[in-house]
Amino acid sequence: MTNSLAMLEIKKPGALVDLGKGVNIYAHDSGTGTPVLLLHGVGLCADDWIGPASYFRDRFRVIRVDTRGHGRSSAPEGRWQLRDFTHDLAALLDRLGVDVTHVAGFSMGGLLAQAFTLHYPERVGKLAILAATTGRNPDEQYRLEQRLDFLRTNHSSSYFREHACPRWFTDEFRASDPEVVDYCEQVVASNNHEAYVKAYEVLVGNDLAAELPKINHQTLVLTGENDIGAGPRAAELIAGRIPKSRLVIVPRLRHHILLEAPDIVGGILREFFTG
Repeated sequence: MTNSLAMLEIKKPGALVDLGKGVNIYAHDSGTGTPVLLLHGVGLCADDWIGPASYFRDRFRVIRVDTRGHGRSSAPEGRWQLRDFTHDLAALLDRLGVDVTHVAGFSMGGLLAQAFTLHYPERVGKLAILAATTGRNPDEQYRLEQRLDFLRTNHSSSYFREHACPRWFTDEFRASDPEVVDYCEQVVASNNHEAYVKAYEVLVGNDLAAELPKINHQTLVLTGENDIGAGPRAAELIAGRIPKSRLVIVPRLRHHILLEAPDIVGGILREFFTG
């Protein structure tokens, strides 16, 4: 596996897209060919996808997005619902002139990818669900709720150090690539706290496992072997409920496969989207 901050270099700046009603969504749109929409995890940002996307951006039009309340995007007032996120994505694609796109979502982005495909099936080509917590058992749901309670009363950097970092990265990676781990902490710590909590509430309050059989798209389900909560059990459940699915479990990895193994993730996605 290879990784470095060089993979996080942004060669072409993205732009804020005005969706109306006070919603501005950041999108980095580059390349030509079939569009691929890339969705990040809760508390993270579009830049997490730079490494994996570098392995297939020569063949596709790659659209990396900061979802509402994250990164450079705006944080609209009021409580958010899952449908707000999918509506943002549909409106963004309209503004970008995209009718149909492949969709890949990591972690909470995996939830958004499922929801977008269910709400707008005609707009999705292939679907990739990475490290998603769909089909949670009671213990997994309880742990998510406990992390949400911690986040409500603590700074984002404390959440990263105490709850996220040990779950997201292997011990070996934390020792060998501390600059990437530091980058991730900076992203998490820079979040608007209220927006982070509202997005986390959407993650905790939604599970689309019962709806998955309605998805009739070619689907890739990908996770790390040692991911707690979004690991093999959840991935096998997702793949088992989506008829045209393929399951890939990457040995040894924990949750944040985008940053720890961009070469593996990027290669698998390239093969899936072109195959």
